[in-house]
Amino acid sequence: MNDDLEAKMREAVARVEHEQWCHWSQTLAATENLSQGRLDRWKKLWVPYDDLPEGMKQADRGWADAAIAAARPFIEADVVVRRIM
Repeated sequence: MNDDLEAKMREAVARVEHEQWCHWSQTLAATENLSQGRLDRWKKLWVPYDDLPEGMKQADRGWADAAIAAARPFIEADVVVRRIM
């Protein structure tokens, strides 16, 4: 995979990771008794991915890297199979 495509995939997966975290954390906040400090921190991050501070985007990219690494063997195996067929 070329570097440009890899970077675009990383950002797309990071965006999904953030959306998943928002959904999870908002559900948890609605159903559990969380500290006010935690809620205040989380509420600042319940924003679209593009509006996150760069440090938080980088954290989401770390999760994206882990998801991509887990999927990569299957992606590569599919590419090999397609080349053989």
